[in-house]
Amino acid sequence: MKKIIAFLAIFMIGADTIAAGGGGGGPLPTIIPMQSGQITSLNIGKIRRIGGQAGAAYIIWSSSSRSYFDVNYDPVDGQVKASEVLALLGSQVMSFELARPEEDNVTLWSFIYDKNWNTLFYGVTSSKLEPHGSGEWRIPAGANKMKLQAVGEYHTVEKLTGVYFVERNDAGNIINYHDIEVIGNDVWSSRFQFPEWLQDRRGELYLRLWDSTSGSVVVVYDSATGERIVPSSVVATIDASFEGLQSIVPQGDLVVPQPVVSIGGIGESDLIEVTVTFPGWYRVSHQTTEGEIFDSVIVWRVGSPTETEYDRSTPAVPVQLEPGVYHLRFKWPNLKSPNQGGGGGGPKG
Repeated sequence: MKKIIAFLAIFMIGADTIAAGGGGGGPLPTIIPMQSGQITSLNIGKIRRIGGQAGAAYIIWSSSSRSYFDVNYDPVDGQVKASEVLALLGSQVMSFELARPEEDNVTLWSFIYDKNWNTLFYGVTSSKLEPHGSGEWRIPAGANKMKLQAVGEYHTVEKLTGVYFVERNDAGNIINYHDIEVIGNDVWSSRFQFPEWLQDRRGELYLRLWDSTSGSVVVVYDSATGERIVPSSVVATIDASFEGLQSIVPQGDLVVPQPVVSIGGIGESDLIEVTVTFPGWYRVSHQTTEGEIFDSVIVWRVGSPTETEYDRSTPAVPVQLEPGVYHLRFKWPNLKSPNQGGGGGGPKG
């Protein structure tokens, strides 16, 4: 049997390697940090215990072994310092025996907790061993270095039914939706944890809540700040028109107000909808922007299969109409449709 000495000698903590946490408890978290740097600062301030463990395939468990440790951390002046935490962690020595050290890998784990044993950071590293004196083996220099990754705080939210993250690119466009697990089936005490793999991504975190009065309610948090977004109400209406259709309510002569836009004798003639309030004769007139006057007009009541064509003999064509809604289609002597190659008339509808 070979004795193994394992030091957690050099641990590296950086703002880009620690994640999650913040807010916590109550009906709604005040803040839900989602950026690694912000989360690092919050989690470091909560550190009160550190732990480590070693494992290997050929490890021999005995009362003389020290393959794990858990120790309290009390800040020297009441203020948590990363350097103090790392020094305490690196001073812990684990000693154990392996049956076949020349064949084995040793894996080292570290866990850092708050006062309630909630995990704040964790790290892992693994390596082969090298002989160090008579019957003793050690982890090679530098192979015990470990980066610590922060673990997000669990947020308990009343009436929580769902959590999801909308991811966006730099232009603000949605590129993905990520469902986040809600733990617990009690609507009064369900909880969730913002996952490490979503840290530092751009987007919004959505919490879906159930309210007995309002039904489903969604609360949104900004990933950049972790703060709640107060939504703004938007009122929208649609001002639409049918392409290729003009509507007219004539008060006298039936003059189409918008002439056909034509360039070099090419243009598209609109379908004209006429709402007639009073019966009588109406003088119909229409032309293009280049001054061409229509050749004839086809008239039919909307919903009726019967249509009547009136040839033009004067600049305006007299048409007798009863109250109702009519559609008019014009024919032109020279105007050509860019889509149909000639005629310029709109479709019957």
